[in-house]
Amino acid sequence: MKRFSIISLVLIFAVVLSAFSVSAADSYELIYKDADWRNNDNQGASVTIDFSSGDAVFSGSLPGTWPDIACNYAPDKQIKVNVNEYSLAYDFTVENGQTNISLRFLNADGITMSFPIANNTLGDVNYDSGSGDLQVGDYKGVIKLSDFVNAKTFLDNSAFDKSYINADNEIIFSGIQVYSVGGGKITVRELDIIKNGSKTEEPAESSEPVEESAEDVVESSSPEAESSEVIADESSEETVDSSEIEVSEIPTESESSVEDEESDSDANAPATDSDSDADASTGSISMLGVIVLSVGGVLLLAGIIVVIIIVSKKKK
Repeated sequence: MKRFSIISLVLIFAVVLSAFSVSAADSYELIYKDADWRNNDNQGASVTIDFSSGDAVFSGSLPGTWPDIACNYAPDKQIKVNVNEYSLAYDFTVENGQTNISLRFLNADGITMSFPIANNTLGDVNYDSGSGDLQVGDYKGVIKLSDFVNAKTFLDNSAFDKSYINADNEIIFSGIQVYSVGGGKITVRELDIIKNGSKTEEPAESSEPVEESAEDVVESSSPEAESSEVIADESSEETVDSSEIEVSEIPTESESSVEDEESDSDANAPATDSDSDADASTGSISMLGVIVLSVGGVLLLAGIIVVIIIVSKKKK
């Protein structure tokens, strides 16, 4: 009877402890409804997002324009993963016009840079050689992040800035930027960071490894071939004509000028998260939770053993 009671208590303890275990996520969404989406208008045109179908549908408002909509993730929503352990899963359709989707990354100094999905890891796809933008078609596949950080852009063969990979081979996803070119409509069914091996489908071709260089320059592949500027402080003078919008609503059109190419370039520069603590990832928090729960579990088990010993002695 005593042996049965001890075994039962141990099993109960194991079940309770496992229920509170904290582990790293197997997947992370890069596009979600409650993000802080902001428009960067172009020639009076803007981009709307509609999540009502279950997918994310991005629509531009005017032909001959290239507005974008972007968001910077809140510090607790930033995604820190090891490039050797995770992949980028994508599934989207460009129904008309063109698009480019740039992912934003954060370094240890809190500086943001962008790198487009329109790169050679997509394989043999339909893109505009003049702008690097993706044309009408279906795009679906899985790219290992270890390949993605060795990619070259379609626009000008620019490489990923390796300084954004830390000593532990980790990168931080801090935001996303979606262009609608020529009034394009883009339906995104999936754009996630997933554990390697979660899906078997791979793109047509993989990227070729490139040598690391301290002089690597990362450029965004916007339709005007704008460069992705690195901004160190969010409090600096803003050059982006941005207006916060509600999901599924058409934002107010703001005036923009196309007479100065340098201004167009600045308008698409990524925003910077100035919080120096942004480098802290949910992975670190998860590890702390595991340690705390483990210590608590040990103490709880010790208490149960003491109670069993006391009860046994009283019965004798």
